[in-house]
Amino acid sequence: MFLSRTQQVLIVLSLIALASCALYGLVTYAGAYRAAKEEVKFQESPFPPIEKPETLLVHVAGRVKKPGVYELKCGARVRDALAAAQGATPDADVHALNLAAFLRDGEKIWVPSRQEAVAGTVHLEVPSAAASRVASSSSPRRAALNPSASQLKHHRINLNTATVEQLQQLPHIGPVLAERIVLYRREHGRFTRLEDLLNVPGIGEKKLARIREYITL
Repeated sequence: MFLSRTQQVLIVLSLIALASCALYGLVTYAGAYRAAKEEVKFQESPFPPIEKPETLLVHVAGRVKKPGVYELKCGARVRDALAAAQGATPDADVHALNLAAFLRDGEKIWVPSRQEAVAGTVHLEVPSAAASRVASSSSPRRAALNPSASQLKHHRINLNTATVEQLQQLPHIGPVLAERIVLYRREHGRFTRLEDLLNVPGIGEKKLARIREYITL
């Protein structure tokens, strides 16, 4: 079957028209898809991302060459804080601290002298797991964490600076009451008199009388 020239022209024009429609549809779909993708990409999230701080502030005090507040990178350890304070003084006992412990923002690190370390007046909070390991040890450190009554009378626990671990050295003060004392201090400020302990839940007149000779302000 032979087509006339006119029929051939019409067929070619029809094919061109179909190709043009298909191309137009493809371009339109691609543009719409790209626009939708960009809209999703740049759409503002109702929950803004949480920015993690890159630095932390710690207060280094005690037997160091340059006490003060230092800004360190997150993930820094106690040894980094000592280095920032230009190291410990010759009479310091740096081994009373856990030099490998991670620092927390707002933490105060007290570097004790050798006499303070023996008396158990270390002001760096020790993780509970590490504290239990130290308490179960038979080394001289055990005496520092669990002093006798005579030692406590001579080196009284300061209610305004003692850590949870140090408060547990007091008779009849367990971890729960020690946590409550520290929490009360954070919420209400320094203790101005020993009787302020009566405001701490769980501490009454009898308990205060039992620990009065072992505490100070």
